[in-house]
Amino acid sequence: DTCSFKSGDCLRVSVRAFLPPGASTNGNEAALLTVELNIKDGEKVKVRSIKPATLTSANYSIWAGGETNRWAEADFFVRIPPTVFKKGLIKVYVWNPPRQDLIIDDMVVEQWRKRD
Repeated sequence: DTCSFKSGDCLRVSVRAFLPPGASTNGNEAALLTVELNIKDGEKVKVRSIKPATLTSANYSIWAGGETNRWAEADFFVRIPPTVFKKGLIKVYVWNPPRQDLIIDDMVVEQWRKRD
C-alpha cells in the first residue's frame, strides 16, 4: 500500500507470536521482526529488528521468563527519517535464517504522527 509520511512520523509494528514447546529461545537461533527503510534507488537507510522469542525481561517479554507454548504480542516503533518519507520503500517482514520454530499471526503496521 501507499501512504504519505511527514518528518517525525513513526511506524508501530506488532505481531502475535507463538513459540511451540521445545522450540529454542537461544538468541542465536531466533527469528527477527524486521523493518527495513529504503530510498527510491534501493539504498538501505535504516534497518531495525527485535527478536520476539528472546525478550526475557518480565517487563518486556512476550513470553514471561522465556516460556514457550503460549501466544503473546511483540511490538516496537521506528522513526521514519526524512530521506524515506518523500520517496521511499518500507519493508516489514519476519527474517528467520536459523529456521526457528515460530508461528506468527496478526502482523500489524501502523503509521503514528504527533498531533499538531
